[in-house]
Amino acid sequence: SQLLVDLQGLHAGARQIQSASLNFAGVQAAHVLDLSVKTPTVTAATQLAGGLDNDLQWLGQLRNGQLDSRKIKLRQDRPAALIWNTNARSAQLDPHCGVSNGSRLCVVEPLQASPAKGYAAVRLQNLEIATFRDLMPTGMIWQGKLNGQAIGGWQQGQAPTLDAQIYTDSGVIGLTADDPQDPPLTVAYQRLSLVASTQGEGMRVRVDALTPNIGSGYIDGVIDP
Repeated sequence: SQLLVDLQGLHAGARQIQSASLNFAGVQAAHVLDLSVKTPTVTAATQLAGGLDNDLQWLGQLRNGQLDSRKIKLRQDRPAALIWNTNARSAQLDPHCGVSNGSRLCVVEPLQASPAKGYAAVRLQNLEIATFRDLMPTGMIWQGKLNGQAIGGWQQGQAPTLDAQIYTDSGVIGLTADDPQDPPLTVAYQRLSLVASTQGEGMRVRVDALTPNIGSGYIDGVIDP
């Protein structure tokens, strides 16, 4: 059997999705599902290949993932085994990376997610920040590359945990002007860094900034969940 869904001109507030498609081919026990989304700045696609057994457990692979923007083209480096248990509403995804000319976005340990608990560990290497333009607040400008790693987890009845060290060097951050004819208001930086870790009193967060013209500074605090 085959099912094709093609959507055009979707809007979510100020966000625009030019097109989205879903293409299913096969039967319950063995099928392929192709997914793609296109916005004015990003095109993303992936493929799921596998089957659903009689216990409603889906076994297969996530493969052929790609993310294209004006700044970067990420390609999935290898297929990643994926398990979805419908009854437990749980998923597990094996390690893999999105790579492009020295840039890497990697799931470095098996990713687990369910209502009861979850765990994720990711690593960034020279990842263009502009790739995430659609996720930024309207009017925000941020040019640079992200590096670092983050490990997070959650368990039902407990506060989430996070251990992250993220930094970006030699970039620019700022806002567009209210008048499109005016230049944007931006600040160049030598390094911006974020360190976040779960501690007994809450989430400790430290942000450091080093700029060539303004100098250096930091914000250090604890967020009580």
